[in-house]
Amino acid sequence: MLEEGALFSLGSPKEGLYAVQYSGKPLWLYARDDCSVENLRGSFSACLDKKNDISGLVSTGWAAEVCSDLCPPITASWEIAAFYLPFLPDLKHIAKGRLIFPSLEDATIIDGWIKEFYREALSSEFNATGKFAIALIKGKKLYGLEVEGLGLAAMGMVIPVNADMGRLNLIYCPPSYRGRGFGKDIVAALAAKLQDWNQLPVLYARVENKIVMDMYKSLGFVEAGRLLELRF
Repeated sequence: MLEEGALFSLGSPKEGLYAVQYSGKPLWLYARDDCSVENLRGSFSACLDKKNDISGLVSTGWAAEVCSDLCPPITASWEIAAFYLPFLPDLKHIAKGRLIFPSLEDATIIDGWIKEFYREALSSEFNATGKFAIALIKGKKLYGLEVEGLGLAAMGMVIPVNADMGRLNLIYCPPSYRGRGFGKDIVAALAAKLQDWNQLPVLYARVENKIVMDMYKSLGFVEAGRLLELRF
């Protein structure tokens, strides 16, 4: 199975392994606890052989540690927490503003926000031209939080994982608007939209970012586990 936008995927369901690679992003490697070390290392080596522009590895801590000696020199590492939001009668949070689809007139702003998101959240540079922002806007894949008197105050998107689950991503609020709860507002609004679609909202956060971690928990998100990201 090849996920939308993926360069390649490698799966071995019987062995409890699955890996997916997106352009310019770390390889995501999923492995069950009962996966053998031999199969895990073999699959990771196959991924490295398949694509030479893999910039990092994201996996459960034990799996990443098992594969770490096969990686190119590691330049950075950090923990990532995985969250999900249980189905609730309501989020008990009334968001300020409203969700809208940004227009093409907002493309320059969105392009800048995407680049800042990559710098802050992913510690990487996003070097694509504004075509990516335009594609998200035209495809109605990105939402903006419009606040009266301010215009766009935050952005975010939802990515289908499967029929029952959707991932929140590209959540960003510019520094000039921070401290007013707009980040929390757009997360709540997008999570509510997923729940309306009968999908389980999931998202990821760096463990070191306590403000974001606490914000997700305050909305009712539950930590499901942690991953280790290695950059090389």
